[in-house]
Amino acid sequence: MEGLNYYEGDKKNVVIPEGTRAIVVEGFHNEGLKEGISPDLTICFKTTDLKDVETIDMPDSVELIGTKAFQCCTKLKSVNFSKNLKKICLHAFSGSVLKSITLPKSLKEIQTWAFVGSGIADIYYDGTVFDFDKIDTSGAFLSIGRLHCSDCTVDFTRKDYYIDELKYEGTMEEWNNNMNSHWLNKRSAKIKCSDGEIINQKLK
Repeated sequence: MEGLNYYEGDKKNVVIPEGTRAIVVEGFHNEGLKEGISPDLTICFKTTDLKDVETIDMPDSVELIGTKAFQCCTKLKSVNFSKNLKKICLHAFSGSVLKSITLPKSLKEIQTWAFVGSGIADIYYDGTVFDFDKIDTSGAFLSIGRLHCSDCTVDFTRKDYYIDELKYEGTMEEWNNNMNSHWLNKRSAKIKCSDGEIINQKLK
């Protein structure tokens, strides 16, 4: 389509140009505009460009990865995400063979099915587990093995507690008042608060 800023680099080891704010694919090329991103700062891929992609390296200017942007990348093994990435859209990486990803603290939303089919064993995240919990990730992952945050590791493969020890900056009373029904309370063996420790009974 005329007027689109098409990617013209290496089709195997993709390097997104500096200054790019949105990455999209034909058919969803207006997705950046919906977020107020100029077409001049948007890189568009043709679906035929994606069949051999193995690695993706993006600059820290990238804020949006559009719907189905890399869905056709069945050989994709690694992605270097922007440190300022805010949104990963529908099916952006579904069907890839990614086993490990590192996500930035800047993320606000990972849409439904974004990574479904990838079978990701490990997610590395720059922020705390509390920060990650604030990201809208509803339906984004079919399954996750482990989530490695700055304050703890969450092991979803375990049948009992996902977290052995969790640090909480508030008091024990604040935890009990605010987090009693939260999954972090149910799945943490020990919560270290500012004034003491909460030891949960072993899950059956």
